[in-house]
Amino acid sequence: MNILYLEHYASPDDWGMEHRPFRFARRWAAMGHKVVILAASYTHLRVKNPVFAGPFLRREIDGVTFLFVKTPAYEGNGAARCRNIAAFLWGVWNRYDQMTGGFSPDVILLGSTYLLDVYPALSIARRYGARLLYELHDLWPMSVEQLGGYGKGHPIIRLLQKAEDRTIASCEAVVSMLPGALPHLVEHGLEPDRFFYIPNTAEIPREAPVSSPLADKLRQWKREGHFLIGYTGALGLANAVWVLVEAAARLKGQAVKVVLIGRGGEKPALQRLIRQKNLVEIVQVWPPVPHEEITHLLPLFDALFIGLQKKPLFRYGISPNKLMDYMAAARPVIFSVDCPKNPVADCGCGLVVPPEDPKKTASAIERLRHMSEEERKRMGERGRRYMRLHHHEEHLAARYLTVLERFAPRQPGHFSEKNQ
Repeated sequence: MNILYLEHYASPDDWGMEHRPFRFARRWAAMGHKVVILAASYTHLRVKNPVFAGPFLRREIDGVTFLFVKTPAYEGNGAARCRNIAAFLWGVWNRYDQMTGGFSPDVILLGSTYLLDVYPALSIARRYGARLLYELHDLWPMSVEQLGGYGKGHPIIRLLQKAEDRTIASCEAVVSMLPGALPHLVEHGLEPDRFFYIPNTAEIPREAPVSSPLADKLRQWKREGHFLIGYTGALGLANAVWVLVEAAARLKGQAVKVVLIGRGGEKPALQRLIRQKNLVEIVQVWPPVPHEEITHLLPLFDALFIGLQKKPLFRYGISPNKLMDYMAAARPVIFSVDCPKNPVADCGCGLVVPPEDPKKTASAIERLRHMSEEERKRMGERGRRYMRLHHHEEHLAARYLTVLERFAPRQPGHFSEKNQ
């Protein structure tokens, strides 16, 4: 089967976040399928972005063909990011044959966030008789409304809503990372039997000593008797990382260190808050590092934090990569999110606190700090066992492939656009 994975933010494992497309693709390639991933050359999620002169770059990685469309760099969510999205859409729409050599997909996986890439995806599907499946990452435009403060009548929201409606109407099925997204999709016309929940994969880190300045600093603090709390990933408004900083302020004078590893629009505000609270020696912000290094750094912490704003949006569930990495690292998790399916509570691999509550977050840190190392180890191991059982890469890739094969065209040249 020929599979086209259209995902703006897709990355090889050692380039940064959004590894899901590559991890599934390499499994399918190993089974004998041909997989092409179309991604942007620049995204804010990566630690490393490719630099090249032409309109696109081709790379063969573990049997998977990566095609990077030339897009401009950006910071934040302003006009520069819009230009980046526009360049990606234009490149896919107008250079597909040139980039792929006329690759004829049986199935197109639209791994979309902002959903405007449904239009070039449909164009490719029509030309080659491919089936379109939508891989749901986040609920847009709902996320933009609730996290960005836009009203339903705003032109951006109306544009994104039209794209969401078109995507659901045109796709054969939805493969969702959000376990509770079905009611929303049904409201927009999806038939329930065309919904499939396939979560992110987890990579159990290899047991190997890691030597780097960051690892050495964590070990030094550990030798000095500090309790280490870590956070990795985006420093954005939705992530509510300020809660961890405020919790650290309540623990001032105790042997606690907090490390935030990442970047994002809220980084300057967090650094100001750290200075205002006189926490420079307690809370440090480190730049993002490659994913392989992250997997080796996480086990050096005593506990790891994940938080999100308290928004109705998250009642549909969450599937952040960082949570998978935390649990795979076998460290206790402080889970500051209000969502229906909570793997931390399900397997008992950490403590659950209300979102945006620094007082209870500080209490959770204190509770973990006063546990024995053996108690924390048992707690963390429960998370790793859960990952092996529910997020095993090979098993999820096989399950996903069954969905693709179910909806692959039965005859050459077939394309159906439902409800149009």
